[in-house]
Amino acid sequence: MIRVRFLYATLSFSCLADRVPILDFLREQLGQIPRGERARCQELLIELLAGSLYPHPNRSFHDHELARYPVPRRLAAYSANLVLLLVLLTPGGPISFDAAISPGSLADRTFRDAALLPNWHASMLLLQSVPSIRATSDDIRRDNEGTLTLPGYLLAQLDYTKDAAPAERAALYQHSLDTMASFPDIARQLLLRLREDAVRFDSATVISLLRAASCTEPGDLFITLVNELWWRLDDNRDKQAAITLMTQLASTWPHITRMGLDRHLRAAIKTASGQE
Repeated sequence: MIRVRFLYATLSFSCLADRVPILDFLREQLGQIPRGERARCQELLIELLAGSLYPHPNRSFHDHELARYPVPRRLAAYSANLVLLLVLLTPGGPISFDAAISPGSLADRTFRDAALLPNWHASMLLLQSVPSIRATSDDIRRDNEGTLTLPGYLLAQLDYTKDAAPAERAALYQHSLDTMASFPDIARQLLLRLREDAVRFDSATVISLLRAASCTEPGDLFITLVNELWWRLDDNRDKQAAITLMTQLASTWPHITRMGLDRHLRAAIKTASGQE
């Protein structure tokens, strides 16, 4: 039990595939394990994988906390690293693991394809989206170009490209919202990330992203983003664009003007809609 707890404590903060030298070191060290002992290690990893996405309060050294991360992030890193160790322990051989994914389904084909990718980063990125994929079940929607998109993969891309240029981040947000805004849980996750990034984008970009996110009824988080945008607008054209967007939304959902909108913006919407 002590060893399992230590394994979780050391493998649940970041993905080992982020550094090529770490992979090379692990491959060399694991390759020296005798065949019989290697089989026992494989069995242990498969057993740990079966419960890797569920929290176990007693399996972590609480004094060993490199950073304060949410539990889903630590579980994602832990499960991805267990898969990585299992792959390195089984060079060239088949791996059998029941991930509760229906055989022949889109998710099954996607993960099988990912296993053949030569790019460790791409494979691990997909593996770390497992919790989100499970949360959305089979709700995978066709985007505007007729291709299929995994919701968790889009969220993982946003989490792993925070240092990208604003234009690249904005394009990723636009694609994600165009594709997934009709899924309330995923849309909320996208808006939470957008709230952190909004200050990096120009006003026209934020308004465009908010418009893409408004295909379903706006919630409190959406209104918060609108207010924060409104408070930093100086250009009258940008203010008018925000007023136009909210006036259009208020015509469909009149109650959103009573959801905590800035009073100046609320007054402008009433004027634009002819209520005053």
